[in-house]
Amino acid sequence: MSTCKRKEQNRSGDERLRQKSRLFQISLWVSLILFQMIVIESMKVYASEHMPERKVESEGQKITIYSENYQKEEECQEPAGSYWTKEGVEYVLTFWEREQITVPAQSCLVIKKGFCEGVEGITKLPESVTAKVEREGKQTEVKYLLEEKSVIKEEWQDGFTFPVTFHKYDADYYWLRDRLVEKGEEKPHLEGCEDLLLEEIGVSPEFYQITDISWDGGSYEDEKGERCRNAVAFGRKRVQDYQLLYQGVAEFPEYEMWRVAAVYELPATKQKVQEKSETIREAPLIVQIEEEGPASAAEPTLWERITRTLLITIAVGAMLFFGGLLTLAALWGKRAFLPYGRKRSRERR
Repeated sequence: MSTCKRKEQNRSGDERLRQKSRLFQISLWVSLILFQMIVIESMKVYASEHMPERKVESEGQKITIYSENYQKEEECQEPAGSYWTKEGVEYVLTFWEREQITVPAQSCLVIKKGFCEGVEGITKLPESVTAKVEREGKQTEVKYLLEEKSVIKEEWQDGFTFPVTFHKYDADYYWLRDRLVEKGEEKPHLEGCEDLLLEEIGVSPEFYQITDISWDGGSYEDEKGERCRNAVAFGRKRVQDYQLLYQGVAEFPEYEMWRVAAVYELPATKQKVQEKSETIREAPLIVQIEEEGPASAAEPTLWERITRTLLITIAVGAMLFFGGLLTLAALWGKRAFLPYGRKRSRERR
């Protein structure tokens, strides 16, 4: 067999390998669609338009409380007989009624949070999903767009396999793109061609690795009479767990609802007490101030006390000092004039 003819046969075998790869890709795209359906089912609403809380209106001695909205009049329940404020004041129910209201058209932001486990590199996360949102019994369809995605876990797993078919098995060499590959008797000689083989089936070496290739059965003749032999490539794949965040806007048209309006008042006794307390609070405070003598003067400051104490101490010290001087002077005078007194007394004798 000439080299040119053998080359053509090898290229024909390579084309069939590509056909096998395309079938493999189709199966992967089918799994992608199934995966998108799983994503939609796994998503959970964690932030959306909240149901309106009951409304409280206060006017003088009365408080009006509106319940949440109901779809039907008969769903409105009779309110409680009393109402307690945060301050611990009790109001008694005096009147209530069911009333129909019109809820205006509204747009609200809705967010869905989902988790996807075991996502392979070939799998594409859906950029948008459509789901229904319910508010007060009214439903609307919302298109969510993927806003954030983050990998929360990843690992390499075994179990990645795909088929490889060698056509024209009686040839000694095969073409894999521009690479000439030897057939091999015990196993296909595809060492060093792993990345090319992965690219042939449309996957990235970043997420898939081939660790081994072995024959899958003996040779056979296909429908065209060519000698063929199947092989299986084994490897591992990198799988990731994702946290997804989708966001959309829900448009709700105008609709009719029912609610309960309950009027509460203070009991008569408490009204009188409250009116009396309000009168006391509102009355002007009159204080009469009578003038008093010096004893009612303002209390001296600390500095005034220290100054007064110091002056008293100095005065007492000065009095003691001058008193001591006078005492010394008297003693000195007595001692000085004592001899003269004795002499005069002798002369008198």
